[in-house]
Amino acid sequence: SMLLIFLAQLAGRGFNEFISNGLPLYIVTFLGTAGAGRIRDLTRALNNELSERKRFELALIQRKNQLENKIIERTEDLTRSNLQLRQKIIEAEKANREKIYAQENAAESKKLALVGKIAGKMAHDFNNILGIIMGHSEIGLLESGNPETKEIFQIIFDQTWRGKNLTKNLVT
Repeated sequence: SMLLIFLAQLAGRGFNEFISNGLPLYIVTFLGTAGAGRIRDLTRALNNELSERKRFELALIQRKNQLENKIIERTEDLTRSNLQLRQKIIEAEKANREKIYAQENAAESKKLALVGKIAGKMAHDFNNILGIIMGHSEIGLLESGNPETKEIFQIIFDQTWRGKNLTKNLVT
């Protein structure tokens, strides 16, 4: 812009004035040979260059602002996506923990069911044994004439009856 001001001043003054103001002679000679029309052309060209440069700078600033806005938008999108992914991970981990808990409970239930099934079979087998003992002690009670032997058969009968009730209570 200083050159533009200088050229504008040069177009309206005489050569002697420039020399007396300290402008070197070769510049004054060049300007004199170029003529006022040439100076106007150079001034216009310089103005056009400056205008073009300002348009380019403005376009550059505008593009920079667009890119910065895009970066801000993309960062916000990525932040939202990151939060959503974190939430999904938390939910997946929770679902996985619940699944493991349910599997462990199912396994424990199966174990308990198996134990119950085994206990039921054992109780049934034990009751069969007790039934045989009870039946024989009952026969001994009916056929024995000895009071001491009857007393022993009664104790056997009572205890097997008690054992049958005990296994019955364990199974139920």
